[in-house]
Amino acid sequence: MEFIKKKVIEIVEKEIRNFINDFKEIPFKHRVEHSLHCELFNRLVRHDELSQYYNLTDGSTTQVIHKEWPASKLKESDTRRGNIDLVVLTQDSIENSNLKDFRLGNIDPFIAIELGLNYNIDHMKNDIEKLKTANSEKSYIIHLDNKDHQNETYEKIHQEIEKNTQIDNLNIAYISVPYKGNIVYFKHLEDIKVNFKEL
Repeated sequence: MEFIKKKVIEIVEKEIRNFINDFKEIPFKHRVEHSLHCELFNRLVRHDELSQYYNLTDGSTTQVIHKEWPASKLKESDTRRGNIDLVVLTQDSIENSNLKDFRLGNIDPFIAIELGLNYNIDHMKNDIEKLKTANSEKSYIIHLDNKDHQNETYEKIHQEIEKNTQIDNLNIAYISVPYKGNIVYFKHLEDIKVNFKEL
């Protein structure tokens, strides 16, 4: 199957929307962030376009979706981590790369995704900066929250989200379902501002 970028973007954005909606309905489905990563990975790989295998230049076979991909190109001697939660590579990028570059993560991702659960604003800022160095054509941050916060905390998070919504290749999806509160805050990828809805 041919890798078609437009179709892949449509699939990823649809699954992120579904992911946000599901979190609204069952905010405690998962206890930790890593479980959420697994769910999103599984949602994406169910699609034929994202379950394909392609060969590197030496004939080694790999898939297009990967977890914990280095945020920027690394040298063999470099010990920095800075990994991206999930990436999608293209057929072309795989077929034009060798095994050494694959192992080092020296293939620019087509899509980069950072997913956070109950993180503070500093963590979100770090994720934004990480995606700016990812050299991806499309980047997504999914920020999920099921804790209660002070109003000023919500305001700071919402301001940061809205400020970074204007970046060309970065899209942010956000939902906060307070444990004791009665207002859900949310932003789908296409929204410019954070919206709210009373429960």
